[in-house]
Amino acid sequence: MASRILTVTATIALAVMGSAFFSVAQEGHPQHLRAALRNLPIPASFFGVHIDHPEKNWPSVPIGGWRVIDNYVTWHDLEPQKGQWRHSVPVLYTLGLSPTWASARPQESKAFRPGSSAEPRDMQDWRDYVHTMATRYKGRIHYWEMWNEPNLRDFYTGDVDKLVDLSREAYSILHEVDSTNVLSSPPPTGGVNGAQWLDDYFRRGGSKYLDVVGFHFYVTPGDPEKMVPIAQRLTEVMAKYKVLEKPLWGTEAGWFIANHKTYVKPGTGSFSRVLDDDESPAFVARTYILLWVTGVSRFYWYGWDNHLMGLTEEDGTPKASAMAFAETQKWLVGARMIGCDADSSDTWICEIERDGEYRGYILWNTQGTRNVPIPASWNARNQHDLSGRTRALAGVHSIQVGVKPILLENKTPQ
Repeated sequence: MASRILTVTATIALAVMGSAFFSVAQEGHPQHLRAALRNLPIPASFFGVHIDHPEKNWPSVPIGGWRVIDNYVTWHDLEPQKGQWRHSVPVLYTLGLSPTWASARPQESKAFRPGSSAEPRDMQDWRDYVHTMATRYKGRIHYWEMWNEPNLRDFYTGDVDKLVDLSREAYSILHEVDSTNVLSSPPPTGGVNGAQWLDDYFRRGGSKYLDVVGFHFYVTPGDPEKMVPIAQRLTEVMAKYKVLEKPLWGTEAGWFIANHKTYVKPGTGSFSRVLDDDESPAFVARTYILLWVTGVSRFYWYGWDNHLMGLTEEDGTPKASAMAFAETQKWLVGARMIGCDADSSDTWICEIERDGEYRGYILWNTQGTRNVPIPASWNARNQHDLSGRTRALAGVHSIQVGVKPILLENKTPQ
């Protein structure tokens, strides 16, 4: 533990079913979360994913949203030559990644294709691109995102001022074409470094050209609980630039997850950890729970069928983590999170409620297995795990709590 204990209170504003405010107080470490949470039902739109191969691996469980970036729908893919637009493409959310012909540095080789990480050379080309996308998909796409991970040179090599200029033009065009369009800020990644990049982007004027603040909450190889102080830091930046009334979205995050049909080789650095069948369901559930608690109103898991980070095998066969995704939705969607805390043994308890005097308690421990007494006041009747199993709790006064969250409830939801 840190030798000096800090107390920080951040006020978070969200805009799902209207704006509401709640506070998160943190004392020195993420597990000491103290929350007075907003009394709003958790929406289905909170549970988004990335899908690499929708034509063959569309999720067999409900999803609340689909962020498109790796589906050959970048600017380069849609307009490979100036004025030559492709047809019959899936929905696009992320704007950017210049085609070679439009790139300010066409020979630059980074993540995707030559020139894709550079800003466009001619602003009019950018305007034409955004206007074509907005008009082509008017009424079908309402949510748009500026670029991808602009603080990583694999994706963006221009300066921040230029990205502010691009965002200004995109914001104006999208809202001119359809007033219901929503534009997310460029989503940096990298924890504190990403938050610092966002601070600089806002300082240079970017905070004026967004409807949503976007971020990639990667904490690999760490645990999901490391997302809590990042989200809190982001709300401080949002408060500094007076955009607390905007929603905060996590548009990407995930871990390498072991497959059963193919081998997932550990990477280096951040991606040196490959989650097994016990860890991956736990991380899926804890990520969604904790991001909601810390003020993130929409999150897109990366990814559904990705060959390294998927909740399914490459052929679409669900893993244990896909079942956990489905079960966590059942637990949360429509419920109101009214409290979430961790004790000195690293056991988290998050309380949810529903109409009809329903109460549920989601528990896990980040360090291992603990025996936890069941308070009589909970009136707990059933226990559910992330595989979908249920057991009655009549006469049971304590339970074993481990890294995978479990749900105790006083009754079946109506």
